[in-house]
Amino acid sequence: MEDEEPSLHHLLKRDKRQESRMVNSVYDNYGNIQTTPMNILRTFTMFMKNKYDTIQVDSDSVNSILQKSKKHIPQEANDTLDGAITMDELHIAVKQGKNAKHQTVME
Repeated sequence: MEDEEPSLHHLLKRDKRQESRMVNSVYDNYGNIQTTPMNILRTFTMFMKNKYDTIQVDSDSVNSILQKSKKHIPQEANDTLDGAITMDELHIAVKQGKNAKHQTVME
């Protein structure tokens, strides 16, 4: 298998796949089209930096929300959360997941 040469069909298919995944241009935050690899990389970096950068919050608003939130949950809710998970609850939770995202359930 290691000594096999790829056929012309496979080489063309690989090149076509590679070309279709190539990013040739992007629009920056100002609407300008960027076509050079360095400018595309810079645009992508700035996008990710802005997307995951910290946001400014009003500390008074945060404190107000924290003051109004429940500090303790009711004992009944606490007991429910501390209780054991039943097989029915587990089965329902697994069924709600997407296909091919979990192992088979043993019954």
